[in-house]
Amino acid sequence: MIGLADVRVDRACNPPELALAQVDVALDGRPLLQAVDLRLPRSSFVVVLGPTGAGKTTILRLLLGLQRPSAGKALVGGREWATLSRTGRAQVRQRIGYVQQHVGLLKAPALYNVTLPLRWRGDSGEIADERGKTAMASVGLSGYEREPALSLSGGERQRLAMARACVTEPDVLFLDEFTNHQDPAHEDLLESLAQGFHRLGGTIIVVSHRLDQVRRMATRGGDAVQVAIVIDGQVYVCAWPELKRLATEEAGPGPFLRRLALSSESEVEFASMATS
Repeated sequence: MIGLADVRVDRACNPPELALAQVDVALDGRPLLQAVDLRLPRSSFVVVLGPTGAGKTTILRLLLGLQRPSAGKALVGGREWATLSRTGRAQVRQRIGYVQQHVGLLKAPALYNVTLPLRWRGDSGEIADERGKTAMASVGLSGYEREPALSLSGGERQRLAMARACVTEPDVLFLDEFTNHQDPAHEDLLESLAQGFHRLGGTIIVVSHRLDQVRRMATRGGDAVQVAIVIDGQVYVCAWPELKRLATEEAGPGPFLRRLALSSESEVEFASMATS
């Protein structure tokens, strides 16, 4: 089976430290995030969990330097994104792969979509195509190279986006609901690729809304996996075993975790807890 180690030419990851320091975000004059502190040391694995509209994607955009905080600092490698030059920001982002919840693709063959970041940085067409084919094979899309990208199913588009994010050999992966539209086998494939990337030393940030997925990733990744729960403008960070304790609390993430456990289609350790 082809994995991300096969996609990488230089297999060692060297991710920068990422952090949010006392960050506030207001949208249309209304507070979304308040005094958020979130530190991601090198080779972190963080799963961001929270209700719709809580600010999960906003946290990704802040960490990526795509959105400025209303107050506080968004840091990469110890420097504020806002202080970097345009060239400096571009150089950092070349080391980051990003799979968005809603995939954007060009009206072009699937392989061209995957190789576009390589062509932008100056790789030859031959090298780009070779690496693109390997990346597509790693997500189960071998044989789809000439297919129009916009003709692919939702799940296939999501996997194509994963191939595109990985083809540049990033040091950091941001994955926003990256297993959308997948059957169980392909969901397992994508989650395994994410774990494999982390084993290579990469930093990975996953946005999810499902406890069963968080549990699988935590089980595979062990103590390295941290869960960041975004609720009511705050971020609570803990390991998977701590979620059971948090779910018993009357304030903070407790009520959300209990509702989420009861609505989950899969059995979760604390699903039998009483709701508030």
